[in-house]
Amino acid sequence: MRLSVHGSRTLTDERVRILLLEAVSKHGVTAIVTHGEPDGVCAVGRALARELPLPLHLHFLDIARRQRGAWAHRSAAVLQGCDEVAKVYRRTAREHRACAKRLDAAARELGRPLSDREPVIV
Repeated sequence: MRLSVHGSRTLTDERVRILLLEAVSKHGVTAIVTHGEPDGVCAVGRALARELPLPLHLHFLDIARRQRGAWAHRSAAVLQGCDEVAKVYRRTAREHRACAKRLDAAARELGRPLSDREPVIV
């Protein structure tokens, strides 16, 4: 099972790692799929893939080809390449809640299951 990791670019502490480890053990993850962001939850997901040794699938922005909607196309590519979704956002940030709602809508549209317990860092 492939786990896609989505979340804030500012969350890098140990709590994120613990939440992702729980998702890996709960769902029997065999690969991690993430955005190619250098910081935050994506960086923790990459470090976890290196630590566990799991295959890692990265999706980078293609701004040259998709000037408009490059982020939406990348999120769709990440969702299409996964079997389960793990989301890690700050509860207090309004923009992160909006991003989580868009991610939920995109996942439902693609028919991808969402995590039964949305990991949220306070």
